[in-house]
Amino acid sequence: MMHNRPLVSIVAVCYNHEAYLLETLNSIINQSYKNIQLIIIDDCSTDNSVDKIEEWIALNNVPCQFISQKVNKGLCTNLNEGLLLCKGEFYQSIACDDVMKSQKIEKQVAFFQKSLSDVMVVCSNFETIDATSNCISKTYFKPDFKFPKDVFTSLLTNSNAYNILVHSPTVLLRRSVFENVGVYNQNLKQEDFYMWLMISRKYSIGFLNEVFVSYRVLSTSLSKQFKFDGPFYFERLDVSSLFLGEDVAINNAVISFQRKQLKKIFKEGIKRKDIVLIKKGFVFFENLLRYNQKIKMDRSMFQVFLAFPAVFKNWGKLQNFNFEKNKYNVIFTLLKVPFLLKMLKPILNN
Repeated sequence: MMHNRPLVSIVAVCYNHEAYLLETLNSIINQSYKNIQLIIIDDCSTDNSVDKIEEWIALNNVPCQFISQKVNKGLCTNLNEGLLLCKGEFYQSIACDDVMKSQKIEKQVAFFQKSLSDVMVVCSNFETIDATSNCISKTYFKPDFKFPKDVFTSLLTNSNAYNILVHSPTVLLRRSVFENVGVYNQNLKQEDFYMWLMISRKYSIGFLNEVFVSYRVLSTSLSKQFKFDGPFYFERLDVSSLFLGEDVAINNAVISFQRKQLKKIFKEGIKRKDIVLIKKGFVFFENLLRYNQKIKMDRSMFQVFLAFPAVFKNWGKLQNFNFEKNKYNVIFTLLKVPFLLKMLKPILNN
């Protein structure tokens, strides 16, 4: 009966995952769904990953394609090379430190077969495990979690109070998606964030609130980066900026997202007294002004000038914010007059 079941292509990418890759690969061949094309790519690991993969293939007599890169190419390049080899109707990517539950593919394929044709992606719940495969959290989304209909906006607004909405290892998608949204952007580090925005802008995304993946949380994991990390926030600003354009609704969602990100950057810049961080933040703020001239500086942005007069003094030379600069230059000057401070407090509190 396997020939009646659509082919699922799985691309497993390894980079120095020697300690974990056997769990990952075993979870693939132990899927209850058997019509699977497996592609394994090692991105020039410096540990013994290649030897372990080759031993695993020989021991299990697994029909698969194995690519051992001679130079490190990065995740996006490897995923794109893997995509060129894929023949399945459905596609799944996984890092060789995560683990799939045995019924993941079967239940997700069944979901597609019962769903409307415009659903091109299905994602799921997941658990987290540590380096030794001990469970950290049995479930990420709560049982009563309602997956949003407008995934694009929700990815930006974080309206469901979850840092992760679409988690890559849990995803199964129709391979034809890439014909319309393009492949992974090799110039971006937040490639998954970009891909889910691209897809959700055009297609419906389904959700099964079942735990289908064990996501391994290591010191380098994305989930460790939600505490302030400058590069992480600027990468997300870069990604979201790619969606600014003629669509008013999309612009509003992106602008709202970027303002929140900038608030965190400015707040941290003041805390650290990091003028470089603040200057980088203003570059993105200037970009937002091109799409919405009505954006006003809120208190957190104004506090930057109070904490860093040097930035304010040189603002006109650094950025083209004349219409805002003149207004706040006046306020900044007036604040030096003590008896006017009380009168101006309402402005600061808005």
